[in-house]
Amino acid sequence: MTVRRTIASACAAACLGLAGVRTVAAEDLSQLDLRSLMNMDITLVNAQKRTEDAAQVPISMTVVKADAIRALNLESTSDLQFVVPGLTTTSNVGLMLPYIRGIGTDINTSGIERSVAIYVDGVYQATQTFVDLADVEQIEVLKGPQGTLYGRNASGGAINITTRGPSDKFTATTEATAGNLDIKDGYAFVSGPVNEDVRLSLAAHLRDRAGTYYNLYDGQHVDDEHYYSLHGRAQFDVTSTFRGEALVSYFSRDDSVAFGNQAELNSIPALLGYGVSTRPYVTDSDITDPANRSDATAAALKLTWEAPFAKLQSISSYANQRRAFSADLDASTAKLAHGRIHSNADVFTQELQLSPLHEQEHLDWLLGAFYIDSADAFTPVAAEVTVPAVGPLTIVTTGEAHTQATAMFGEATWWLNPSWSLTGGARYSYEYRVIDNSTVGILGGPVIQFPEHHHHWDDTTYRAIVKYSLERTMVYAKTETGFKSGVYNTTNTTQLEPVAPEKVTASILL
Repeated sequence: MTVRRTIASACAAACLGLAGVRTVAAEDLSQLDLRSLMNMDITLVNAQKRTEDAAQVPISMTVVKADAIRALNLESTSDLQFVVPGLTTTSNVGLMLPYIRGIGTDINTSGIERSVAIYVDGVYQATQTFVDLADVEQIEVLKGPQGTLYGRNASGGAINITTRGPSDKFTATTEATAGNLDIKDGYAFVSGPVNEDVRLSLAAHLRDRAGTYYNLYDGQHVDDEHYYSLHGRAQFDVTSTFRGEALVSYFSRDDSVAFGNQAELNSIPALLGYGVSTRPYVTDSDITDPANRSDATAAALKLTWEAPFAKLQSISSYANQRRAFSADLDASTAKLAHGRIHSNADVFTQELQLSPLHEQEHLDWLLGAFYIDSADAFTPVAAEVTVPAVGPLTIVTTGEAHTQATAMFGEATWWLNPSWSLTGGARYSYEYRVIDNSTVGILGGPVIQFPEHHHHWDDTTYRAIVKYSLERTMVYAKTETGFKSGVYNTTNTTQLEPVAPEKVTASILL
């Protein structure tokens, strides 16, 4: 059964733009120099995949800039919930799971993606949700379904992250802090030109702290953090009309942030006489090797060609993420339920965008196509349980989810006059998913092999907007839809049928 959610609002105030932001009408912002933009005192966003004044974008959004990220000490995407109304984040086996206006998912299994799409420098992040914010220049959190321009898995919204890019002059920045709990935090950024056609930037961030929880079982501290990230960008001008940018990143995390927890006094381990702790920041667990280890490697190539009438952009990317996670699910000295997860994901994406070379007097438009090919596998999931009269057992589950998805989309805005505009867009999505190599068994015992299973879904999402622009803001009415395809539950190999798709319709009525 298809899941449908409808969100409606009749509050015109929700459509108002950012207070104090001056609008820029009928100007091509992308052609202005930095000094001119700074003098305009505007907020520029890329929410509609073109550079615009935020006060004239008919999307409910929150923009978080670099100075706010640093002033508020926002470390990762998990911290955005403290500054973005309507955004909350949860965690499941060490992964950040975003919700926007209540739309999201707590399910964290191989092959399942979020209901909030995350983009870094215009590149879709299919697996990585925990993004280090050390070198981030601006974040745009788009609220409500973004099914036309962002497509798959943007039924709740989208998070656009822009990092610091290469500069025309040499720039170097270093920061270092230290504190209690053995906190060490270091950041370095260097940027500059190689020659008149090539510019480079490299950012590195290291964070390390001791654990905040004390484990009575072995006298060690847990809930520690250790991670570092590298992010490089290279921009190159092949000709005056053909430019490129290569992006590479690496992220490594090795901690036990999901390990610190307590059991209740009336829990099963306590009733059976095992050691439990109900004291704050104190646990009593017989797992002495808690882990939340992950490393993610990504590379992308963006090519832009300017024809006499239009601009064609190609965005190609590849990403690999490996994870290992272990936790004491019963939070006690009893070996009732221990979980260990190993996973590996490979993702390739390709997007093409065709748009006018300059802003048009009466018409803005964008045409595009998107493709993704991903493989996400549990290798394996191990559940260590104690069965009465049998003893300890380790149940091992494996499963691989393969996804191929394509989409074609387009959107156009027609300006009837300097104040009134109409926007219409649509996207057709097709997704094909396969689950195979699914097994379940007891370590050292029999193993059950399940047959391969596959399914496909397709859907057309749309967006329609009527907007009236004022001097410093706007009012608008719109309806838009989002789509997230069905998925397989790779942790339950006996469930061969996939979960049905999710569809969202949001309307704002003035």
